[in-house]
Amino acid sequence: MRFRTKALAKRRQAEELDRLPEVAKPRGWLAALALAVVVIGLVAYAIAGEIPRRVEADGVLSSRGGVLEVQSRDSGEVLEMLVEIGDEVDPGTPVAAIESESGERSEISADFQGSVLELRTAPGRVLEPGDEVITLAAEPGERPSGAYLFVSQETAAGVAPGMSVDVDVSSAPSQEYGVVRGTVESVSGAPISPQEMDVLLSNDGLVEQFSEGGPPILATVELDKSDTPSGLSWSSGDGPEFPLTPGTLVAGAVQQGEQPVLDVILGDR
Repeated sequence: MRFRTKALAKRRQAEELDRLPEVAKPRGWLAALALAVVVIGLVAYAIAGEIPRRVEADGVLSSRGGVLEVQSRDSGEVLEMLVEIGDEVDPGTPVAAIESESGERSEISADFQGSVLELRTAPGRVLEPGDEVITLAAEPGERPSGAYLFVSQETAAGVAPGMSVDVDVSSAPSQEYGVVRGTVESVSGAPISPQEMDVLLSNDGLVEQFSEGGPPILATVELDKSDTPSGLSWSSGDGPEFPLTPGTLVAGAVQQGEQPVLDVILGDR
């Protein structure tokens, strides 16, 4: 009996050696391969992919008017201011006198009609082309042609004239009408004051709301025009049938371009 038992054991071992080991079933291999392809694709997208980068800010619809800036066209030292806060000026009215490096005196004139709201410079300061000299309060029109966006100082550094803007109008929800297309026309060189915001908004509650995180930077947006009931270009169809009015609340998204996905993952914003 002992020899028979040993013989049976050897035979069983030989049969087991003849069997091919089953590493994985075909379905398991396919699942693992699919997972590997997905992981490789995600890694490649993280390294080479890009996503839109944008700055979001709230504001209101505007028309031509509101707060307008008079800027210097030349370089020079300010000799004297020729207007005071509250003065009424017309296009061509001298507002400041400057002296160039060569000693030549010239005057900076207003480009618009309006009431002097703030003096942005003072005698003794040196101006460069594009520097603000004064701000004017001008009467707005009845139909919106642009938007005022109040951008926080923390995010305003990346906003510049020429950037595309998508404007979501509160009275015409984007889910139904899409957004209004526009372009950044100008960005204030300094945070705007509550007095300037009051001219733009005529609403103490909105002044407080838009300056909650500190005095904001003003981005003026020129909205694209189109032959639609509102006179504006919409991303979906012709927009609403009802007219829009200046002062309507909006949410703007300034498109800054593309940002590598890897920067977002690593927290580099």
